[in-house]
Amino acid sequence: MAMGSSLSRIVSNIFIENFEKSSLQSAQHKPSLWLRYIDDTFVVWPHGPEWLQDFLSHLNSLRPSIQFTMEIESESAIAFLDVVALRREATVATKVYRKPTHTYRYLNFNSNHPPLAKMGLIQSLHNRASTACQELQDLVKEIGSPRSDLQLNGYP
Repeated sequence: MAMGSSLSRIVSNIFIENFEKSSLQSAQHKPSLWLRYIDDTFVVWPHGPEWLQDFLSHLNSLRPSIQFTMEIESESAIAFLDVVALRREATVATKVYRKPTHTYRYLNFNSNHPPLAKMGLIQSLHNRASTACQELQDLVKEIGSPRSDLQLNGYP
């Protein structure tokens, strides 16, 4: 089956779900939370760092064609997709994450794209901020940042 086939995503998702289920069931120590989006996972590990490396080795031993890598939180924060999860005493807060290589370039206002595409960009940046930011100061900062970024891209 070609990777461009409409069934590819379905078959790969069924495969990885099966892999996930069997690997978690056979693990000596299990995460208290396992979230996956396509091939990125977010794990909450309650067993201490000494067992975490064993868990990673277990995952990587099951199929040579699937190899996991691991990032560990630093300064009580870790990025997952376009969100930063910030560990606070008994809770987790989130806000928008941008890679250090983010260029702050967006669709230029003076381009020949339809006005709806430009409005969609503004709406998507606002929706991402309001969805990802749980604390008011992060939301205010995140809504203000795209405004100045968009002005640099020609938006009035």
